[in-house]
Amino acid sequence: MKKRREKTIVDEIGDIMLSRFEGSAGEGFADQASQLCSQQSEALELLRSKQRKDPRFAHVMQECEASPHCRRLQLKDLLVSEMQRLTKYPLLLGNIIKHTEAASPDFQPLQRAQSCCRGILQAVNEVVRETEHRQHLSQYQRRLDAAPQFKNLDLTTKTMIHEGPLTWKVNKDKTLEIQALLLSDSLVLLQRGPDDRLVLRGPSRWLGGGGVSGGDSKNAFSPVVRLNSLLVRPVAT
Repeated sequence: MKKRREKTIVDEIGDIMLSRFEGSAGEGFADQASQLCSQQSEALELLRSKQRKDPRFAHVMQECEASPHCRRLQLKDLLVSEMQRLTKYPLLLGNIIKHTEAASPDFQPLQRAQSCCRGILQAVNEVVRETEHRQHLSQYQRRLDAAPQFKNLDLTTKTMIHEGPLTWKVNKDKTLEIQALLLSDSLVLLQRGPDDRLVLRGPSRWLGGGGVSGGDSKNAFSPVVRLNSLLVRPVAT
């Protein structure tokens, strides 16, 4: 490295990139980046909350961010810079590879370094996704208004695969707008209630009836569906 600093032109950088992104160094980098990036959303929310509630903190932040050392960047911009940088490493190395001859001794090390960067980015994205899902499940649990038969349901112990709005067609004249949570072992269907609560109730209340009996039983369903008992069809009917 010392000799390279003394030269105006650097001929090969593949070995430098590999020393940073391959092997134990790459694993350590991925672990540190995962820890930092997975807390990014929570850190931004904490920062916004602190600035909103503490005028003195907001004033100090404004003074610090006005410093030339910040290059007109706010703290919220710096918090996301690591994730943005991770996405640029494979692109940067890809452009360098395009301008490197295939016969060059630097060509294969650069390709390996690019592959390592992609692997690190994929690993970090997975940790970020899992962390965000856990945070979302904690928020759902706090907002949950569950009927007695579902009081023991603890969403924070589950693994979430997907979440989103869903329109449930009860019959040709009635639909329900619900929030669906696809978990590793079940599908949970929530209705939005007052005060930003999420209602988890039995079938009769969802359909507006007073009880499930007789002719109403064919319309009965549970808002918690176990995946091991779910019938899946390629086309919904």
